[in-house]
Amino acid sequence: MQNHPGYYIVVGISSIGHIGADNDLLFECKQDLKHFYKITTSPYPEGTQNILIMGYNTWMSLPENVKPFSKRLSIVVSRNHSIPVMPPNLVQTTSLEDAFTYASTHPTGRIFVIGGEQIYKRCYTHHMNHLRGVYATCYQSGFYQTYKTLKEFPCEILNTMTSTYTHTLENIQVISRYEETPKTESMNLVYRTLQSPTMMNHNELSYLTLLKKVMTKGTEVDSRNSRVKSLFGERMEFDLSQGFPLLTTKQMGYKTILRELLWFMSGSTDNRILKSQNVHIWNQNASREFLDSRGLSDNPVDDLGPVYGFQWRHFGAEYTGYESDYTNQGIDQIKGILRLIREEPTSRRILLSAWNPSDLHKMALPPCHVMCQFHVDTQKQTLDCQLYQRSGDMFLGVPFNIASYSFLTHIIAHLSGLTAGRLIHILGDAHIYENHYPQVNIQMERLPIQSPTIKISSELKSLDDLSEEKIKLHGYQSYPKLVGIMTA
Repeated sequence: MQNHPGYYIVVGISSIGHIGADNDLLFECKQDLKHFYKITTSPYPEGTQNILIMGYNTWMSLPENVKPFSKRLSIVVSRNHSIPVMPPNLVQTTSLEDAFTYASTHPTGRIFVIGGEQIYKRCYTHHMNHLRGVYATCYQSGFYQTYKTLKEFPCEILNTMTSTYTHTLENIQVISRYEETPKTESMNLVYRTLQSPTMMNHNELSYLTLLKKVMTKGTEVDSRNSRVKSLFGERMEFDLSQGFPLLTTKQMGYKTILRELLWFMSGSTDNRILKSQNVHIWNQNASREFLDSRGLSDNPVDDLGPVYGFQWRHFGAEYTGYESDYTNQGIDQIKGILRLIREEPTSRRILLSAWNPSDLHKMALPPCHVMCQFHVDTQKQTLDCQLYQRSGDMFLGVPFNIASYSFLTHIIAHLSGLTAGRLIHILGDAHIYENHYPQVNIQMERLPIQSPTIKISSELKSLDDLSEEKIKLHGYQSYPKLVGIMTA
C-alpha cells in the first residue's frame, strides 16, 4: 500500500513464543495491564490519541467494561463478523491493509497492533518494512502441557529488531492459562522495547545509553548542592552527518540553545541581552542573591562576570564589567580557530578554552564545558569537535550542551568551507540529580525518532554575519516536555 503510516506492535509473550490459549490471553497481571495502558495512552510525536488495531477474537476477549478502549481509537479487523454497535471511537475493517489505510487518512497518534496471532503473522509476512518498533512483555514462565490451542507470535519479528530498553519485574503474581483451570503463579516479567534498525537514532541512543548507565550504575553521593547519582570519565559520540542531535525523547527549545551560543560567540556577559530574547537560563545565576553568594557584590544584577563569551573572544583581558568595550583586548580564540583551520588545517592546537584560573573567582559560575578541540579531516573535508565537560547534569544540562556544540561545530565548519563531522563529548562528572529521577525513568522508556536536519544560509560568510535567522533546523518532532528544576 502507498503512504503506509508505520506502526508499532504491543505483545505479551512467553519465553517460547506463546501469546494465547484458545481465544484468551495466555498470561494476565495487573502490572502488565497498567504497562499496556501507559504505552497506548501516552502522547507521542505523532499525536495524542493513539490507534489500536486488533483482530476480532482479540476484541471479543476483552472485558466488556473496557470496550472500546477509552482515550484511544480502536480498529477491529474481521472478514466474517460484524460488531452490532459502533461507538464513535470504534471502527471495523475487513483487512489489516484497510485498517492501515484508515489510520493513514485519520492521523491522530501512534498506531499500535495488539494482536492476535493472525494479525501478527500478517504484519510479519506483508508489513515488516513499515514496523517501527515493538513493546514486548516477556513472561519468564515454564511450559505446561495443555489441552488448549496455543497461539504463537512470529518471533522472527523480534530477531529483526534492536533492543533499546529492558526493565525486569521480579516475582510478579500472574494468572496463567496454560492448564485447563487458570492458576496464579509467581514469575519474572521483562519489559523490552525494540526498534527497527532503519528507524534507529544512533546519536540519541548514545545519550540514552549513558543516561541509563548513570541511573543504574552511578554512585549515589551528596554533592555540593544535592544528592546525585554520578559516574566519572564517560564518553559519547555523535555523527553530525546523520542529523542534528537535538533530543527527540523530550521537547527541547532549540532557539534558546542557539541564542545562548550566539551570545557566547558575540563575547557578551550581559544577561539582559538574553532576557530580551526570552532566554532565562542564566537568571538564577545572575540574581543578586546568587552573585552575593559568590562574593560578587560589586557586580550589578545580570553581570555574570568573565564567563564563556568573554573567554572565547577576549581571553586574558582585564574584566571591568558587562558594559565595558573590550574591542581588540585579549585573545580572540574564535578568530584564531578560523585562522588555524584555514592556514594550518592539520594543526593539533585548534583549541577553545573557557577555563581561565585567574578569572574563576570573578565568574558567576565557573565553566562546566571547559574546552573543546577541533580536528580537520583533510581527506573527507570534515570538521570534528571534541568537547571536555568537567561536570554534566545529564537530564537538563548535557542535552543542551550536545546541541550547543553541534551548532558551534556546524557554524565553524560552514565558515571554513568544511562539512560538520563528529562531536565527541567527554564528561568528567556525569550526574543525575535526585529530583530528576522520575523524569529520567520516563525518558529512558521512550523510543527516539529521527533527528532534525540543519540548514545554514549561504549569506553567513563571517562572524560578523552571525544571526539566528541564518541558522535553521528542519523536521524537528519530539515527545512532550519533561520538566525538571535546575540545581544551581
